[in-house]
Amino acid sequence: MAHLGTRGANAAAFDHWESRAGDPQLHTHMVIANRVQRITDGAWVTLDSRTLY
Repeated sequence: MAHLGTRGANAAAFDHWESRAGDPQLHTHMVIANRVQRITDGAWVTLDSRTLY
């Protein structure tokens, strides 16, 4: 497996203060876009998400 330099990773975090049942439960959801830009040629490629999991 090759590791290449990238740029342009995008993520967003959303804070929630309650559970689905309405009970107090502070937690954060994070969404990470599965696309990054390769430094070598500028192409947008898919991340290998096994590292994130």
